[in-house]
Amino acid sequence: MSNLAQEDREKKKKKRKMILIVLTFVLIIAAFASIGAYHNHQERVAAEQKKKAEQKYKENLSSAYDQMVAAGSMMGDIINGYTEVWQAAIWNNGATIEGQHYTDFNMALARNSKE
Repeated sequence: MSNLAQEDREKKKKKRKMILIVLTFVLIIAAFASIGAYHNHQERVAAEQKKKAEQKYKENLSSAYDQMVAAGSMMGDIINGYTEVWQAAIWNNGATIEGQHYTDFNMALARNSKE
């Protein structure tokens, strides 16, 4: 009987070792799977952040372009006004601005700038 009891104990020990080995193996696989899933999640988050940053950059670039075009248009209007006053004051014997007649370019320009 003692031989059988010892064999039973050894079988139980082997069974426990086998269960422990299988459980350890399963835990290692689960750990690697978790690490891989976390890494993939981090890559997706980084890609989304990059995409949002690129979209924001494009919006800012578009806005800057629109502002530059608007500023260029305003500058063109100002230059055209100066050109008209200059031409009238120099070549047309004076410029009339708001009912006042100016023959001096600087005076006409100063009055035109107040408009």
